[in-house]
Amino acid sequence: MRCNKKYRAGAFLSTALLFSHPTDAMPIRQFDKMSENNQANYMTWLLKGTESQFNTEGKQLDLFNLMTVFRHSGGPALAPGFTEFKNNLDAARESNKTNANNPNKKPLEVEQAFALTLKQNGILVSAKELQAAGLGFKPSEPSHTGGLK
Repeated sequence: MRCNKKYRAGAFLSTALLFSHPTDAMPIRQFDKMSENNQANYMTWLLKGTESQFNTEGKQLDLFNLMTVFRHSGGPALAPGFTEFKNNLDAARESNKTNANNPNKKPLEVEQAFALTLKQNGILVSAKELQAAGLGFKPSEPSHTGGLK
């Protein structure tokens, strides 16, 4: 499992470099302070923004793939896309810890973990585009520690 985490973190770092670093993205630390409900609402916000973008651009295959990856099939398990996102978010947290004292490395953000999740499923959306989709999000509850960790 440890090797798998290192592999994921390495893969995450290489893929994150493909996406431009968003300037006003959701910091993972801020995301982690939100309630679980607000975290789910933010992910829904990003999904709806991405869905809208695909509709506008006529990317019906990407839209279909997005809905397939994040469709909940019932039962207690999360949709596969949310499980992958959670794993990518964990890898981003690990990367941020590793690079915390490196002034040349900017912390990875929630949108970069989401962009990687989409890329792993053949859907190419930049973190910058996801950042735009996330603009205007307002948490509905006070922040606390907890959520998808």
